[in-house]
Amino acid sequence: MNLLIVWSYLKLPLIFKPLVFILIVLISPGVENAMFYYNSNVLKFTSTQLGIITVIGEIGTIFGQQFYRFYLRKYSFK
Repeated sequence: MNLLIVWSYLKLPLIFKPLVFILIVLISPGVENAMFYYNSNVLKFTSTQLGIITVIGEIGTIFGQQFYRFYLRKYSFK
């Protein structure tokens, strides 16, 4: 019974079209594949170096989120 209710909502264009768009965006290849090839085959980074680069990038992401949360929240995007 609940599955029929969920299916009836998924068939609505207001729900179905954004879901299809999100699916297409998620399955499309991104720049990550090209950058991995470039970093590993052209620049000859080892797996350890690629791991360190990833960790530094994630730390930068966390730092940027916290910087926005504590210092930039009161400013508008305009």
